[in-house]
Amino acid sequence: MKKRVLIVGGVAGGASAAARLRRNSEEYEIVMFEKGPHVSFSNCALPYRLSGTIQSANRLVLMSPEKFKSQYNIEARVSSEVLSIDKYNKEVKVKNLLTGEIYKEKYDKLILSPGARPIIPNIPGIENVNVFTIRNVVDIDNLNKFIQKLQADARERAEFENGHIKGAINIPLSELRERVNEIPKDKTVYLNCRTGQRSYNAVLALQHLGFNNVVNITGSFLGLSFYEAYNDKLKNRESILTNYNFK
Repeated sequence: MKKRVLIVGGVAGGASAAARLRRNSEEYEIVMFEKGPHVSFSNCALPYRLSGTIQSANRLVLMSPEKFKSQYNIEARVSSEVLSIDKYNKEVKVKNLLTGEIYKEKYDKLILSPGARPIIPNIPGIENVNVFTIRNVVDIDNLNKFIQKLQADARERAEFENGHIKGAINIPLSELRERVNEIPKDKTVYLNCRTGQRSYNAVLALQHLGFNNVVNITGSFLGLSFYEAYNDKLKNRESILTNYNFK
């Protein structure tokens, strides 16, 4: 009868141990439990999801449970938390986080690779601010969704067409109240005009209408034109503006 090896934890530690164990022998029945939804992903590539170099969070995932089974004959159970270990009876208690089912599994050998948990300082009020810790694909995707922003330009249409931030939408201050439904409440909205006065008034109006996610850009498009023109020429980089406007 094959010996049964259970591995608590996947990703870099547990998944590597499982693969090495299989390469050394076909005589083991290997079952790996991973608390998160992904059993193997690229830790080092997580920051590139924020930069946009990696367009989809799914591209961070290296191996699925199905691939582990077909390539290594390893059973990988995701969304499965090991609650306790009974070393005398050689069994673990496992909770399926999707269904709530709790069950036990026997083992001959047990490998522990549960990883770690980031420490969040016990600072009064910290629960009221946006504090993120990054351990896996879900964490980085949540952070990426949070920082996704909308750029809105409060200048009149002719001014906007003469030069604006790439990707920005044009909602002139004179049309703001009629087009307020175009502004989302679930992401940060940055507003600019030429010098900051109109966008400041737009921010105040939106705040009075219940928006707490709007930010006025200090210096606005004029200041941004000077700053970007200097750095674009100095560093030979692609501009984030369609055109500079110094007038």
